[in-house]
Amino acid sequence: MSGNVSDSKTTGNTSTCSRLSSDPVITDLRKAIVSDFIRNPKIFRGNKDDITKWLEDIDHLLQIAHVPDANRLDLISYSLRGDASQWFRNNKSTLTSWDKFVQEIKKAFTSSFSEELAFKTLESYSQGEKQSVQNFFNEVIKLCKKADYDM
Repeated sequence: MSGNVSDSKTTGNTSTCSRLSSDPVITDLRKAIVSDFIRNPKIFRGNKDDITKWLEDIDHLLQIAHVPDANRLDLISYSLRGDASQWFRNNKSTLTSWDKFVQEIKKAFTSSFSEELAFKTLESYSQGEKQSVQNFFNEVIKLCKKADYDM
């Protein structure tokens, strides 16, 4: 009996996903998000831009638009300028997946000093008197990601 419940849940989720992906409103929304992304990209230049924040913003936007990992590299060049754009052109042939791109661009544009500084800050970071628990938690998570993205 529990197998039937599990099967019906799986079937229900699958049909819900199918309906959502074929819903014309959802399809139009995705197209609008991608179109806006191309017209008004979140720019990353390399220099002093925060690679972690930029990647979080880009990933969030591409997830909302349901852009598959396989298509993300085709869109990302719209967001890159200056040193970051040059780096992308120089390395494009080795960037075989979205995960590989994320890994390599972080290596290229994250200084070990910023990671070390984030770790030192994290060691001594404490909740402020008027800081909410949620804000404190969010700041600790940001510092963890800066210190070691896989943390």
